[in-house]
Amino acid sequence: MNNSINLLILITIFLVGCQQKETITPENTEKYKGYSSYRKVYDLHTLANYQEGLACAKKSNLPLFLQFTGHGCVGYDEFQHHLIKSKKIRKTLNNNFITVILYVDDRRELENLDQIYELGLSEESIESIENKKKIGTLNARIQVEKFQSNSQPLYVLMTDEAKEIIKPFGRTKDETFFLDKLNEGLNEFKLINVSDFLN
Repeated sequence: MNNSINLLILITIFLVGCQQKETITPENTEKYKGYSSYRKVYDLHTLANYQEGLACAKKSNLPLFLQFTGHGCVGYDEFQHHLIKSKKIRKTLNNNFITVILYVDDRRELENLDQIYELGLSEESIESIENKKKIGTLNARIQVEKFQSNSQPLYVLMTDEAKEIIKPFGRTKDETFFLDKLNEGLNEFKLINVSDFLN
């Protein structure tokens, strides 16, 4: 009996060890080099700063996948614990997008207020950000002013010039729907690039 159990354990260890793991090639992480807000969430490479995301997308010639969320947001938990565990979704985001996750309830202090003046926000938003000096206030104001939404999560696929590629969408646990949206955004981004090249 013990020998059978030991053999079963050895076979299981062997099979688990032989499973091909998703590899992130150096060029997939190289695009994030030099950006201070870079972080890795469950093997998903992300930035946490809107302007760094735009700059990185421009440098990499990739579309932006932007997610507005909150620490207590049920939809973000679904994204974090369900959607990005899908290898297809993670691979698509890591290889074809610059992913930016912005928390609207981030209580950390803004280190550099100068960045807010370059965003084209209203005077009311700028005043609110200057008074509160919180990263979350900045992220919330960006979401409301640029995407006319204040519910989370909000997923936005856009160009490095902050032009929406497809209509933003919200909470979902449906992996197929989510992946279809990413692929729709990629196809639209390619069409935009071809159009820009021809003009």
